[in-house]
Amino acid sequence: MQTKSKVKIKTQMYIIFIPFLVIPVAFIGLFLTLYFAKALYQQTYSQLESDNLRVKSILLDCTLNIFNMSEDFINDKALLSMLTEKAPEETEFSSRINTYDRFDTYMKNNTALAAITVYTTNTSLPESFYIKHATPQVKDEWFSKVSIPSSSAWVNYTPENKEKSLLQLTFIRSFPIVDSDEHTNDGAILVVTISTNYLKNRIQNNKLFTAVSLNKDEIFFSTTRSVQGEKQQVPIDFEEKYFTSKGSLKYQGNKVLGYISSLPAYRSKDTYYITTLDLEAYNSIFKIVVMCVVITLVSIVIPLVGILFYTKKFSYRVIALRKAMSSASTGEYDIIDTLRGDDELTETFFDLKYMIQEIKKKEAQVYEALIKQKELINQQQKMEFKLLASQINPHFIYNTLETIRMLAIENDDYNVSTAIKLLGQAIHYVLENTETFSTTLEKELNYIDVYLQIQKLRFEDRISYSITIQEDIRSREYQILPLLLQPIVENAVTHGLKNVKKNGWIKVEVTSDKESALYITIEDNGIGMDTRELNRLDTKIKEKSDNTRIGIGLNNINQRIRLFYGEEYYMKLESTPENGTKVRLMLPLIPV
Repeated sequence: MQTKSKVKIKTQMYIIFIPFLVIPVAFIGLFLTLYFAKALYQQTYSQLESDNLRVKSILLDCTLNIFNMSEDFINDKALLSMLTEKAPEETEFSSRINTYDRFDTYMKNNTALAAITVYTTNTSLPESFYIKHATPQVKDEWFSKVSIPSSSAWVNYTPENKEKSLLQLTFIRSFPIVDSDEHTNDGAILVVTISTNYLKNRIQNNKLFTAVSLNKDEIFFSTTRSVQGEKQQVPIDFEEKYFTSKGSLKYQGNKVLGYISSLPAYRSKDTYYITTLDLEAYNSIFKIVVMCVVITLVSIVIPLVGILFYTKKFSYRVIALRKAMSSASTGEYDIIDTLRGDDELTETFFDLKYMIQEIKKKEAQVYEALIKQKELINQQQKMEFKLLASQINPHFIYNTLETIRMLAIENDDYNVSTAIKLLGQAIHYVLENTETFSTTLEKELNYIDVYLQIQKLRFEDRISYSITIQEDIRSREYQILPLLLQPIVENAVTHGLKNVKKNGWIKVEVTSDKESALYITIEDNGIGMDTRELNRLDTKIKEKSDNTRIGIGLNNINQRIRLFYGEEYYMKLESTPENGTKVRLMLPLIPV
């Protein structure tokens, strides 16, 4: 009896403990751990992207200033006159170059400059501090890069007798010297070297690792000096002009988070590659996760220890009371007072002793043993956690854009007003249909019209478009999946018309067989694809294995059509390099 009672009480306490404490605390701990880890990931990615953009802005600002400075020099008639002069008198030339102070002025006023040098093949000119004769090595390495007059290029340059880690970013631009019969081999280039210390002072201001390289060359600047002069140790697609990559990377054998992007040089064929890494991100995330796990375990273990202690004590007191009651039931009235406390069990024990005393006083009377057991009321601690999630009110965004538009109208900037109005309409439509499964064909086509108007404002005369609907189709009376057509139109603008400089067009045509099918065709006159490229893309879309943006977008459209409408409906691609690309959708004709 006692053993059975002991097991039963413990079992009840454990049954109460597990569902009402362990499971909720473990669930909340797991949720918070994942939430904090995800938030830290997102914060790190945002910081990496922001810092990468900051470095690009610094690099763009610096290189544009250098290019603008070169414009002043190559258009300077006094300098061109000196460079093209044949065999001048040395004293006279020295006097003229000494009075030409533009080199000194730029060097004093621009901290980004490490050196300015003009190399000339006119060996009849005397050399000065800024004007040097071109050596065979200079002719071979630098003159060849800017053989076209006024052309420019960027190179990595290591000063003589210096370590490879001391690479300096150098700008080269040829002077527009017209050859003459007297000296057909004359030529000159402007060489401007950017100060590495200047880049360091501008870029290095946080704990993130930054490395900048030119083309496929070695790193010319890094916040970690030891990697300067080495190749980029992260995966980069040098064939892609506007390359961007972010996520988890392997760097020097360690797993890190990074953001990589490219920056085409202004008026040059060169490209900069900026790598931004957080070498401590995973350690920080791991510490947060460990801390959350420890807090969760402590939140479980401490109550568990308390429950175990209380269960043992409670079980002992119940057993003592049952022993006293059992002795009294067999006529043994000499009960030892072993129960201590100030609760219902203690009162019950004293009531038992009083009852036994009354039985002893009234031995002649037949007594009934009344044993009262009171229910044990266990208060359950309730724990509520409210997770506050900030949500952006779509009306707030729309109203803010409308306010900006009115300000633009007040300042007579109607292009900005129009752009903001169109953007507000586009955002309003996207937010309105984010969690819906249908919209009218008219609203979807209006959204496409707004999107193309925005692109028209952006590219001006480079592109034109048309949206035509079969006369007997009333677009407001038929349904369509929301946001279905925009990715296709975006691909046409972004990829199809990528290299089209003028007269590009996009046609959207809606037809019907008047019975059950709706046909939507989106066509452009862009670069198109050959048969092999088209077949590869079509296969990737069907296999859902392409990792490119265009593949993912078209695959999502194909999957949505099949999922919502059935396997008999489809999306087909037609494309040739001569005629551009055509995407044809077959959808059911569903009334509203």
